[in-house]
Amino acid sequence: MNTRELDTYTASLQQCFGSSLLSVVLYGSAVNNPDDSANANVLVVLSECPLLTLMKVKKIADIAARARIETLFWTKEEMKNAADVFPLEFTEITASHRILAGTDIISGTKVTKTNMRHQIEFELRTKLLTLRRSYLDAGGNASRMRDALADVSLIHLFKYAMKLAKISDPSMMVPLERCRDLKRGKVHLSAKALHVLFNDIHEVLCTVIRAVDNA
Repeated sequence: MNTRELDTYTASLQQCFGSSLLSVVLYGSAVNNPDDSANANVLVVLSECPLLTLMKVKKIADIAARARIETLFWTKEEMKNAADVFPLEFTEITASHRILAGTDIISGTKVTKTNMRHQIEFELRTKLLTLRRSYLDAGGNASRMRDALADVSLIHLFKYAMKLAKISDPSMMVPLERCRDLKRGKVHLSAKALHVLFNDIHEVLCTVIRAVDNA
């Protein structure tokens, strides 16, 4: 994705939707690095969004996808009522976004600690159940354990969880960073070490879940 592709996409959206287009919002890492190779995440906010209306942008949406522009279509009413369901996502969007067209309907979004805690706890408990299932499915096979651990993605979620629960122990992140290094091929672990890493992740997950539950 580059800036010119993003500008062209925005202009096409304006032409397709006209006055029903209320806002086009760029969010995420591309806000500060618009010409890097990462995906550009875009919110398109409409006054209303009948399903058949989306076919108007099918062609340009396909072109945008090839340019690594990922788009979510919302109505203004949906945006107003969704922060309690997606508090993590809205926190990130509010923190880093740029209006490409229309008005800024993001900055006033309110996220409560209660809703944040509910989503974090839900996602952590889901990750815990998935980890246990993956460990059992691997059956002690080193290759399967390695693949399962390489799929573990918790660093981002843990940062929010530790902030919410006021945990300042950096050692909690070590097992998660080991998984990241495993995925990137920076470390090679024996079967015994993989068992240990599974256990370490399980332990920090349980610890953080308890802390978040009491936050």
